[in-house]
Amino acid sequence: MKPINSSSPVRITKQISKKNRNNSNSNSNFDNNSQDDFQMQSLLENVVDEEYIRKISLTDDLENLTILNMRVDTSIQSIYDIGIHLPNLNSLTLDYSSISSIRDLGIGLKHIHSLSMVECNLHDIDGIGVFAQLKQLNLNDNNLNEISALAMHELLEVCV
Repeated sequence: MKPINSSSPVRITKQISKKNRNNSNSNSNFDNNSQDDFQMQSLLENVVDEEYIRKISLTDDLENLTILNMRVDTSIQSIYDIGIHLPNLNSLTLDYSSISSIRDLGIGLKHIHSLSMVECNLHDIDGIGVFAQLKQLNLNDNNLNEISALAMHELLEVCV
C-alpha cells in the first residue's frame, strides 16, 4: 500500500472526441449516435470508481487501503460511492478540493478516523454524523458558519 502524494490532483478530464464517439465499441452499453447517451457516458467517466482509485493509489488491494490523499471537484466528479470500494479506509485527505457539502462524500466511509478538508469551499457540515469513528477533523479555511453538527461526535479529539 502506497498513498499518493497529496499534491497530485485527482482530475478526470478524459473526453471522447466526436470521431471516437462514432466508432462502435463492443464494451459500450451506449448508443454512440445519441447525444443524450454521450452526455451520460461523460458523466459516468467522472465517477471516482474502483479502477480509478487503483490507479491513483498504486495498489490493487483496495480492501486493505487505509490512507488516501486526493483532490476532487464534486461539481463534476462523484465520490459518493468511494466508501463502498474502500471498506477499511481510516484516513482521508481532500485538501484543496472543491466540495460544497460533507454529504458529497456519501455514507460508506464508516471507518474514517481522520478527515482533512482544508480549503475545500465547504458551506456546511450536515451529514458529518455518518463519520461516527471520527477522531481528527481539519476544516480550516472553509465557508462554515455552523458547526453544531459536531456536537454528537464524542470521539473527536482534534478539530481545527
